[in-house]
Amino acid sequence: MTKFWFIVIVVNILTNIYADLEHIVVKGDTLWDIAGHYYNDNFLWPKIYQFNKDKIRNPHLIYPGQVFVIPSKDKIVDISSSTLQKETQQSVETVSEKMQIVYTQQHEQENQQTLQSQEVEPQAVIKQETQLFVKTFNLKEKEIIAEIISTKENKILCIDGDIVYCKMLTKYDLRVNDVLGIYHIGPSKYDISLRNVKKNQLTYIGRLKVKEIKENGIFVGEIKRVYSPVTLKDVLIAPQ
Repeated sequence: MTKFWFIVIVVNILTNIYADLEHIVVKGDTLWDIAGHYYNDNFLWPKIYQFNKDKIRNPHLIYPGQVFVIPSKDKIVDISSSTLQKETQQSVETVSEKMQIVYTQQHEQENQQTLQSQEVEPQAVIKQETQLFVKTFNLKEKEIIAEIISTKENKILCIDGDIVYCKMLTKYDLRVNDVLGIYHIGPSKYDISLRNVKKNQLTYIGRLKVKEIKENGIFVGEIKRVYSPVTLKDVLIAPQ
C-alpha cells in the first residue's frame, strides 16, 4: 500500500513538472511578470513568447482574455537561447518598423498641410523629420522637463491612447495641447532592442499630448504614439 501511494505521489510530481499549463491574461499582466510567477525567473519571458507566437504579435503588448500556453520546465531547456533572442529581436524590430511607417505617413500628411497653409521652408521640415527618428541621445544633450508618475488604469506598460499623469521636474511654460517627446533612460527590461543602451543615454520611444494642467506641477497627458513600451519613470522632453 505504501508503495502504491509512493508511485501516485511520484506521478503527480512528474505531471506538475512536465505538463504544460495555461495562463489567462488579466489587466496589468506582462510576459515579464508571467515568467516570474511560473518560473521564478523573469528573464525567461521569451520562452513563453516562443510557445505563443501565433497569439502574440508584439511580445511587449498583450491583452486581457488572451490564453497562453506556459511550457513545462523540460521544454524550456530545449529552446535555444540565441535563436529565441534573435527571433524576439526580429519581432520587435518588425513591429517598430510598421509603427514608424504609419507614423511617417501621417506626419508627412501633416507637414504637407503645414507647407500649404504656411510659408515653411521644406528643408526645415525635412530636418525636423530626421531629428525625430534619431533614437538615442546622451543625457546632457536633452533637458528633461517632466516624468510619468502613474496611469489612469494602473497599467505597467502604456500604448497609444492611454492616459498618464506626469510631474514637472523643472520650470517650463507648459500649455494644454503641447506635444512632448517620451524618452527612456538607460536599458529597458521590457524591450530587448534597448538592452544595450548605456545608463547615461536617452532613447526616444514616443510622444504625448498635454490634456490638462493640474496643481503642484501635475498634468494629464494622452499618449499619441509609442515605438517602444512606455512605463512609469519614463521622462518627457519638449521639442527643440
